[in-house]
Parts: sequence; structure tokens; C-alpha cells
Amino acid sequence: MASSHRHSVSARWAAWVWPLGAVAAVAVLQLAGLLGPLERALGDARFQILQRPASDRLVVVAIDPPSLQALDVWPWPRRYHAQVVDRLFEAGARAVAVDIDFSSPSNPDDDALLEGAFARAEGRVLLPLFRQPVESPQGIRWAYNAPLERFAPYVGGASVNAWPDADGLVRQLPLRDHWPGGAVPSLSAVLAERLYGRSLEAGDDRYRVDFSIDPDTIPQLSFVDVLEGRFAPADVAGRTVLIGATAAELRDDLPVPVHRTLAGVRLHALGVNAIVDGRALQPVPAPILLALGLAIALLYARYAGRWSWQQALAATAAGALGLFLAACALQAAAPYLLEAAPHMVLLALLFAGALVGRIDRQSLDLLVQSLRLRHLNVFMHNVVENSFDGILTVEPDGRIRTANTAAARILAIDGEALVGRDAKGLIPELFAPAGAGGGRMLLGQRETFGLRGGRDRFPLEVGLTALDASGQTYYVAILRDITERQRQRALLEHQALHDSLTGLPNRNLLADRLGHAVAQARREAAPMALLLLDLDRFKAVNDTLGHQIGDRLLCHVAERLVGPLREVDTIARLGGDEFALILPAIESEESAGAVAARLLETLGAPFSVDGLSLEIGASIGIALFPEHAEEGPRLLQCADVAMYQAKQAGGGVAVYDEDRDHNSVRHLTITGELRKAIETRQLSFHYQPKIDLASGRVVGAEALIRWQHPELGFVPPDEFIVLAEQTGLIEALTAWSFDQTLAQAARWRALGLELGIAVNLSARTLHDEGLPDMVAAALSRHRVAPGLLTVEITETAIMLDPERAARVVGRLHDLGLRLSVDDFGTGHSSLAYLKRLPLDELKIDRTFVMQMTENDDDAVIVRSTVDLSHSLGLKVVAEGVELEEHLQILRGLACDTAQGYFISRPLTPEAFEDWCRAQGALPSRPTSAPALALDGVLATA
Repeated sequence: MASSHRHSVSARWAAWVWPLGAVAAVAVLQLAGLLGPLERALGDARFQILQRPASDRLVVVAIDPPSLQALDVWPWPRRYHAQVVDRLFEAGARAVAVDIDFSSPSNPDDDALLEGAFARAEGRVLLPLFRQPVESPQGIRWAYNAPLERFAPYVGGASVNAWPDADGLVRQLPLRDHWPGGAVPSLSAVLAERLYGRSLEAGDDRYRVDFSIDPDTIPQLSFVDVLEGRFAPADVAGRTVLIGATAAELRDDLPVPVHRTLAGVRLHALGVNAIVDGRALQPVPAPILLALGLAIALLYARYAGRWSWQQALAATAAGALGLFLAACALQAAAPYLLEAAPHMVLLALLFAGALVGRIDRQSLDLLVQSLRLRHLNVFMHNVVENSFDGILTVEPDGRIRTANTAAARILAIDGEALVGRDAKGLIPELFAPAGAGGGRMLLGQRETFGLRGGRDRFPLEVGLTALDASGQTYYVAILRDITERQRQRALLEHQALHDSLTGLPNRNLLADRLGHAVAQARREAAPMALLLLDLDRFKAVNDTLGHQIGDRLLCHVAERLVGPLREVDTIARLGGDEFALILPAIESEESAGAVAARLLETLGAPFSVDGLSLEIGASIGIALFPEHAEEGPRLLQCADVAMYQAKQAGGGVAVYDEDRDHNSVRHLTITGELRKAIETRQLSFHYQPKIDLASGRVVGAEALIRWQHPELGFVPPDEFIVLAEQTGLIEALTAWSFDQTLAQAARWRALGLELGIAVNLSARTLHDEGLPDMVAAALSRHRVAPGLLTVEITETAIMLDPERAARVVGRLHDLGLRLSVDDFGTGHSSLAYLKRLPLDELKIDRTFVMQMTENDDDAVIVRSTVDLSHSLGLKVVAEGVELEEHLQILRGLACDTAQGYFISRPLTPEAFEDWCRAQGALPSRPTSAPALALDGVLATA
């Protein structure tokens, strides 16, 4: 009896011990994290079942593909962000959180605009703080990025970091993040607490995002629509706006449950929704989970002995389903996550324990199955080992588990040595940067690079998939060396876009780069230039020496043309002996001309081809954006027109001249209306003062003609004077000019202002032998002393027909007029010839004066011109004085007279008189008129 009693007690004890052992085993599995994948899968299923819409408190302004395509540049200029912030607050937005990196300065003007927008927001803008791991020789360190300090007084800061769980998916968001000097709150925590008064317990560091909230129900506006005002103010009024990237190409997507990937800004929007709606999920406390597990184990042990294995299986399945449904109900009613996986595993262990005593023929079946699996393993091993592609299996921590022969060959490391190595040291981009726990594996197929032997970089195609085995995640990487593929691809791309003879870009690549250069110049409001170069005398080389020599000569030409250019410039061969050059961010027409001059100089030296010394020249046409054209094809046409202008002139450089472009509508319009402009007084004169450098007194003025067309606006003199010469209107225009300027001189004399006036003569007028008689009649009509009239002529105009010019100049001198050579130093005249002319003064060209403080050669030219003029008994006038430093240098050189913007801009007659009154050259007006704002240069004399 006693023995039977002891056996009964022992049986009952065993019936209760194994369920408790199952509870302990599950606890160990849970603590080891082995139940994580199952729990995460169950959690994702609950999220899908409990789907619900988001609240309407938030609006997302998305940096989406339409916005990127519309604005056509990335990163965007910060003025766009400033405009969007202003528009949102003007529409009544409650607050704006911007998930964009403003940690480094950009264009100063754009940064200032953005700072102003933040200031106007009055503290209602949040900017992101984020940290990221950075590799260094000393290991991984943290880089902390915060907005520029200039924005700090006007904005708040919040952390936007989100770290993935063990499976690489982001399931939780922090309430605060660790930064040097302390913790900073997260974006969702700040918005929820400050704007809606909702917060979590102070001890909570993070919370689980409720992915049952459908992110597609969060209101969303496109960034470009907000920028251009295409939205209703009611869409954002009273709401919090989150701005961030949703376009996949910006790579701000995060892997998440249920939705696979989610843009960072939308994930933060879910986080704010979760806190504000009281849906920031927290796990059920561990003591409650343990108590529930013990209850399940004890109940199962109580009834398991009475069930058949089929009943036990049904009870186990029903229990697992009940646990899942209970977890769903609890999650729907309250913000708690009931971890069902441990209890489901517990039920499975309890069921397995119940079956231990009932095993019979199953042992034999298991043996047969194991033999089949062993055979299958051998078969699959042979398949993998004989594959042409490299195959690696990788542990979750990045260590290589297995490698086939092809992988060892591709990576140039023995197969046995590969096992156990860190895959990141051989394929660095197999991982993406993540939190302190290491990077996550990047699934999918892509082209990247590998390190052969751990050292030599080579192109590699990698396909990475995840494999779950016994609750553990492994990764399978398929490797393919694509060195030859990329070489062939690069070769084909180069052949399609480059000239096969010279290796320069061809017409196709030029068109593409020209389009990009024009677009960039338009965005930055910066000029650019296009040069078209055609070789002179090349056809003779081809016809005389043959195409083989011609081709070699073209290769030598291409080599020389590349030399004077910047890295940002593009030179292309268009075909034959024609080349094109794109000069982005060129400062001016003069800068483009300087480049063209260097190219001509480069081509000036003889070429040696097969022992032959060959000399060729070139004609270069220049077209400027936006002055001549605002589209690439039209710019190329203008450069072509200019190049033929240079050809017609016998070679050299020519800038596009619309007047010589017979297809120009403007050319035709100005030609037809010039006579009307003279008759209807659309033309007028402005006067630029000249001062005596020794005394500082105003001694004269240069008359500068102006045409303000009622439709075309301001028409430059260089444009319509050439047309006047071509159409025969130059005589009428010249007569009108002398009549107007001498009438003005008479008026000033009546006011007590005895000033000389300088009038410019065109090249054709200088050779008109009737000019002296016309000038004499105008002097007599207005009763102006001839000595007050100075006629300015250019070196180039004189040299077109020196003999006739000498006769006209001599007769003007006999009338008593003063004669001046304008733009001295830019022409090709002989000093000996100029010495024979009855000249009174030389005018130093403005380019030499403006650059003499920066260019020693220009300073030497100015000094030499002054000395030369004085030795010939001539006065010297310096134009282009734009700095006080120019004035001081010219005084030191004993220059006689100066004019320029630093002294005064050209003025209307009335403004000129007021300027003279301000300088004391005229008595003040009797009325108390307000004084003009003057340059004040005479005060320094």
C-alpha cells in the first residue's frame, strides 16, 4: 500500500513538473530573443486586422516625384523652403515641422531668406536633429547634425532618429535621444506635448508605433503645389504640418511592418497620431505575462491527461487562436501589446510533452525523413558548389557561414578562409548604417562593389535574400563579377557620346550639356557663353595632303584646344573642322573674348604632322546667354551667325550681332522705326560730367545719345547707330545730334555755365566730307564758340580710310573744334600717323582704367599713354573711373581729365544742372528744391 501511494504521488508530481519546465523553457527563449520573429509576425497580423484611419490633426507636405521633376534640381535652393513655410503660416497652419537637413550653409542669399521665414514663424517651426554612425580608422563614431546656428533663435529642435529592431524593421520611436550634453526630445514627443498636451510617462524612453493607423489616410500635399500656391488654405488651417521627403530616389524610406517601407516624415506623422490619440503602444508588463503563462500551463496539465492527441491538438490550436484574438481585442480597446508568441510556444511545448508518451511508429517515419533530408542536402550542396555565380550564406551579424567555389574565386580568397569572415569587409555596401546595434542587411538586387582579396575594388552585382531557419534569420547572397559588363557599357556610352577621331564629346553630348548649362544659368541668373570655332585653311590641307594628314591634324588641334579651358568647360567636335565650346559661369563678353583669344593664340603655332609644318587659323563666333538667346538651339544658331561674321572679316573673333542677323525681328523693327524716332523726339541726350583732376572742377561733359522705344524699351546706341549707317540715316542722325548738343551748350552758357561738350562721331560720318559745313552751320545757328565743341573719333574709324579721314579732321580743326581720339589703345593705328593729325587730346579706354588696380600691364599702359600724350602736347582724358583708388592713381600720373561712374553717371540735362549746382559750378535755384544724392567725388579733390 505504501509503495503504491508513493508511485501515485510521484506520477502526480511528474504531471505538474513538466508544464512548469515548459514555462521555464519559454522564459529562456523569450529572454534570448528567439521568439522575436514570431511575435513580430503576430504583431504585424494584428496591425493588418485592426486597420483604422488617421486623425485630421496633421498634414504632410511631401517632397515627392512631381516636385523633384518640376523644380529640376536637388538639393533645392533654400528660398523654396522659405516660400513654403511662409505660405503654410499664411494659410493658418498651427505649426510646421521640417524633416530636412539644414546643418550646413548653402547660398548666403537663400540662407538669409530661410532665416527670415523662420523668424516670421515666431517659434512655431521645428527642425531636425539627428545622429548617424561614421566609419573612421578608430572605428565607428557618432556624427551629430543640428541646424545652422543662425536658425537657432527662431526654431525648435527635435530628434528624428529611428532605429530598427533586430529584423531590420522600424517598430518603435524614441521619446528622447542621447546627445552630447544631455537628451533631446523626439519630433513626435515635442509635437504631441506642445501642441496637443499629450505625453507619455517620464520613465518611458520609447514607444511602439501603432501601424494599424493607415498612413494613406494622412492628408498630404505636394511640395510644388504649396510652393506655387495650388492648395486650399482650409487644407492646413489649424493643423500641424510635417514637411519631408517621400520620393523613393531621395532614400528617406524606412522599412516598417505591414506597409513594407514608409517615408520618414510619414512615420513621424504616425508617431504623433499614436501619442495624441492615446495609441502609443506599450507591452503588457512581464509579471502579468508570467502569471498568464503559469495559468495556461496549469490548466493544460489538469486536462491534458484526459485528451487524445487529436483533442490535445485541437485544444492547442483553439488556445493559440484565443490568445491571438484576445491580443487583438486588448490592442483595440487599450494601447497595450499582449505578446502572444510566448504563450503560443508554451502551448506547443505542452502539446509536445503530452505526445511524448504516445510515440510509436513515428520514430521510424522520422528516421526515413532524416535520410531523405540528408540526400537532399547532398544534392543541393552539389548544385550550389557547381554554380557559376558566387553564393554566400551570411549570419545576421554579418559573418559568412558558407561559401561556394565561385564565391571564393570572385573574392580571391580561399573557401575555407572565407568562412567566419565579416562580409562587410568584402562587400561594404551589403549593410546600411543603423543604430548602435550595427547595420541592417540591404535586401534585393543591385550593382555595388566588392573588395577582391579584401583590398582591390571591383564592380559586383549582389542579390540578397533573407532565409528563416528554425526561428533564426540568415541571408543568402548571390554574387556576380560585372567588371566586363561595366567595361562594355562604358565603352558603348563613350562611343555614343564622343567623336571617334578626336575623343572629344560629339554633337549629341554637346546638346545635352548645353541644355544643362542653360538650365543652370537660368536658375542661378548667371551668364554663360557658347563659342563656335571653324578652322581656316583646313580644306586646303585635306585637298592637298589627303584626309589621313587632315585627320591627324584634327587630333593635334583637339589636344591644343583642351589646354586653355577650365574643368567645367566643354569642348566638342561637331563634325569636319568645326568645334564648339561651352563656357558656363563666364563673367562677361570680355571674358568669353579672352578665352577665344587664348584659343587663337594656341592654334597660332605651326603643327608638326608626319614631318610637315602646317599653319592654320580659326574663326570663332561667340553667343551669350541670356543676352543673345535663352535656349540652347537658338544659342547655337547665334554662335554660328557670329562665326560666319568672323569668317567674312578674314578670321579672328566675332560676337553675335543681331544687326547682322538678317533673321532678327528686332533688327527689322529698329530699321523701320529709326527715322520716326528722330522725327518724334524719342531720342535724347544724357551728359556725363568731366572733371579737371588738378582742381576738381567740372570742365565739360560727354553727350551720350539714348533711345527709349515705346515697345522695345531701351535700344543701345551701338545697335541703332550701325543701322543708321547701313540705311543712310546717319547723316540725319548726326545733324540732329549736333543741333541738340549745341542748343544745350547755349542754354548752359545762358545760365553762366561755360562747359565744353564732347560728341562722338561714327566711322561713316568721319568720312563724310560734307560734315564740316554742317557743323559750321550748327555753330553759327546756336552762336556757340567752336572751342566748346569736342569731336571724339576712334582709332578704328580713322584707319578705315586714313586719307579721307585726315581731310575731314583737318577741316574740323580749321573751324576751331577740339579733336579727341576715343578708346585709345584698343585700335590698330600707327602712332606716327596719329602724330600727323591735328589732335587735342587722347581718351584712355575704360577697360585699362578699370583694371589698372588689379592688372600691372593695364597700369603700365595707362602710365605710358599719359606720358606719351604729354610728350606730344596732348591732353589726356581717362574714362571708366569707378573707384576712388582710380582717381588717386590718375592724379599721381598727372592725368588731366577724368569721367566715370564714381564721379557721376550720365544725367539728363536737368539732373546735370542740379549736379553742377551741388558742386558749386552753378548758383542754387531760387526755390528750396530738395538736394540730389551725389557721389561726392569732388569733395576729395
